[in-house]
Amino acid sequence: MRWLLLCFLLSGTLNSLAGHSTKVKISDSPKSLKDTLPASITDSVFTLIEIEVGSKTALMPYIEGWIAEETEVAAFRGRRLSETLQRSGLLVRAYSPGGLATPSSRGGASRHTALLWNGVNLQSPLNGTIDLSLFPMEFIDFLSYHDNGISSLRGSGSFGGSINLGSTPSFQTGWSAALGLSVGSFGFFRPFGEIGYGSNRYQASGKAMWSQSRNDFKTENGERRENAARQEYLLSHEQRFVINARNQLKSWVWWQQADREIPPSSISASRNEYQKDSILRLGLEWMNTGENRVDKLRFFRLEEKTDYGSDVTPASLNEGVSWVANYQSEHYFGLRSKWVGGLNFRENRVLGDAIGRKSQTLADVWFAMDHWLSSLWNLDVGMRLPSADWQFYVPAGHLGIGYQPSKSCLVKIGAAYNFTLPSLNDLYWSDNFARGNENLLPERSIDLELGLVYKRQLFQLKPRLYFRHVYDWIQWFPQGAGGVWSPDNLQSVRSVGGDLPLEWERSWSNAIRTTTVLFLNFNYTRELGNELRHIAQLPAFRFNFLMRLDYKKWSLEYSDQLIGNRYSTPNASANDLLPSQYLASLELSLNTKSFECYFRLENIWNTAVELYPYYPIPGIHWRAGAVYRLGKENSRM
Repeated sequence: MRWLLLCFLLSGTLNSLAGHSTKVKISDSPKSLKDTLPASITDSVFTLIEIEVGSKTALMPYIEGWIAEETEVAAFRGRRLSETLQRSGLLVRAYSPGGLATPSSRGGASRHTALLWNGVNLQSPLNGTIDLSLFPMEFIDFLSYHDNGISSLRGSGSFGGSINLGSTPSFQTGWSAALGLSVGSFGFFRPFGEIGYGSNRYQASGKAMWSQSRNDFKTENGERRENAARQEYLLSHEQRFVINARNQLKSWVWWQQADREIPPSSISASRNEYQKDSILRLGLEWMNTGENRVDKLRFFRLEEKTDYGSDVTPASLNEGVSWVANYQSEHYFGLRSKWVGGLNFRENRVLGDAIGRKSQTLADVWFAMDHWLSSLWNLDVGMRLPSADWQFYVPAGHLGIGYQPSKSCLVKIGAAYNFTLPSLNDLYWSDNFARGNENLLPERSIDLELGLVYKRQLFQLKPRLYFRHVYDWIQWFPQGAGGVWSPDNLQSVRSVGGDLPLEWERSWSNAIRTTTVLFLNFNYTRELGNELRHIAQLPAFRFNFLMRLDYKKWSLEYSDQLIGNRYSTPNASANDLLPSQYLASLELSLNTKSFECYFRLENIWNTAVELYPYYPIPGIHWRAGAVYRLGKENSRM
């Protein structure tokens, strides 16, 4: 009741502040800041640089993140989210095809990067992570990634950034359908289907996919990898009801069953390991728009069940249910300001063989503002007051100051404070091999960032420098005479680094266009007070390169990725140092209004790669796919 009362008070306060502001067009699809401004003030003396914002991003962040346009998302069909996000500069750590894939940003662990699906955080309450391999791109309509201080508004587990994805039925009239098939090396086979219907007041979309693969590629010694098969079923359904000009309802359903075998390392015998994931996500959103505002009220039920088995370690069955409610209100004050506030409530209930029955209540209230002080200066500020099991913590928040000396240039400096709570596994796990630690403290981070956005016609450059200091970093170690693994808070961990993204497009004629994208990252992360201890699996540098040639409806794309050397364990031993890894791919695609197809070669230079020690990536292999569309599909705004 107290949160409901705060919700009404916050909404009333913001409404009273709105005054006689100008009408603003509200949309769910990715648009530029310029496109969200009312026509009556677009000729104002303020000439702002055109900053892209994602579908679920409330404010202009310190520095632009990575945003995939709707056409780009469609071009990524046949891939998984883990493969697509490598274009964003985010480090995705994948064991191998069909295996676990987790994100890492700016020297952080996988539990430090949040993933939001239609506005709700999907990080597991058990281990704090999310498996990116469980998200096929056919089921994603909007995608963005932001690695700066604005993620302090996303809740616990977000100081490494946030991945934002969503889906919604397109505005259309009548019926539409799509049929697709992807095939590839090692028994990869994935049929896909979609059907949609729309009218002036109702739109709906249903999708279905089945996928299987053996993943039995040959390793360097000529032997085929064993116990690596994967099979998956996925169904989704989205609806939109347009009640009137100001109100609409949306609903989402996501059901997924993924069965995978877990292969042994290249130096161990098969242990017949497996993991079965059962997932059900239900969501409902009410949206109300006014002359200068938009309010959203969302409810979600998230269910997840993981069944793990092995010949060596004890079997484990974990089940979790989360109830989520959040309210968000956006208000526009002409061209100068955008204010956003909201309330979040989440109840996690889990039952596991190794932790028993546990529950957790998370709640917070947050507020943020993006305000242009003048035609040159911008202020971006936000604060979140969090609580866990009704114990309140020091407020998280961010402050950014921007300076725009010209129409094509924006300089921003920002600072943020955020934290990550210990996961339930960290606190309560108990079996013969590992023990949790109920005395763990939350991880706390202080971030500083300096960045530049420079855009000139078809060229853009966005260099960034960052500093992060994490207090009470949580790390698992073998402890005691028996070597039982247990987590503990390290003294402190410090990360210093920078990013250099560059993109250049050129049109050679009406039919020919080239795009070149470069991304360079360097990072130095160490535990303070123990310089000999490294944070495992964090490379010192990364380099991504992409070049695409577009000719009419055809595209030819080459991309590669160089990952610097890194340690496989916290011990700075030469035996634990992994060499640099290099991967490259080549893709030819055709995209018309009703037909899409692609052929892609992975690891085209046939290099020996182990992103994790003793878990090799296959040599050169291929994948191909096609989608045929029937009926008319319009914008997903």
